[in-house]
Amino acid sequence: MTALTALSHARGFATVTMCAAVLVGLPVQAQVEQPARPLPAGPVNIRPIISAARTIVLGTVTAVEPFYGFAARDSVLYDLKKVSLAVSDVFRGTVTPTKTLELRQIVPPAFEMAVGDQFLWFVATDPAPARVPLIGMYAGSFRVSTDAHKRLVASTVFDNRGLWDETQPLWDVYPRARTEDALRAFQSPALTEERIQQLMEWGEQPGSQRPIPVDLLRALSGVRPLGDRRHAAR
Repeated sequence: MTALTALSHARGFATVTMCAAVLVGLPVQAQVEQPARPLPAGPVNIRPIISAARTIVLGTVTAVEPFYGFAARDSVLYDLKKVSLAVSDVFRGTVTPTKTLELRQIVPPAFEMAVGDQFLWFVATDPAPARVPLIGMYAGSFRVSTDAHKRLVASTVFDNRGLWDETQPLWDVYPRARTEDALRAFQSPALTEERIQQLMEWGEQPGSQRPIPVDLLRALSGVRPLGDRRHAAR
């Protein structure tokens, strides 16, 4: 399945429109009972999602259009929805208003997407080539909402289950001091001292099955996880 991304420049800043195909399986004929190709059995750990992503973008759905496709090897006709995402922030990568990208997403499970919804997408390549896949298929798509304090938080289709062990705090996965340094380096806008301390306290609580502050995900995008000897993400 494919997705087409149109990038445009508007209001003095780069606005990127990305299209992801969301599919729902429908039998071609009533007698066809062959199941679709199996999908990964469970959630994907946060470390490969962030570390493998060459592009991480935050954006808002601006259009949802029908798009139909047929997968012969599955004997299934898929009812696809082409979802346009206008990018408002780039946490990693070299997104520009001069390229056309194509995203691929295999579902179910998948989010129901509607105009106005916000998402954080972890893309497997820096968007120079076409055909840009999301990390782990649906695992690279986080729905963004607001908490009680109107701050952005993000969740996977599994409500963040399995991103890390439920007995561990985040600081058993990512280095606390370097993450704090990354939070303090934020500009436009910079975070208040109170907000930084709130995020650090969030990381001390065990388990991942709760909405993750988007500010924290942004900081983690520039920090390598514990035990990873590779260079820190750019």
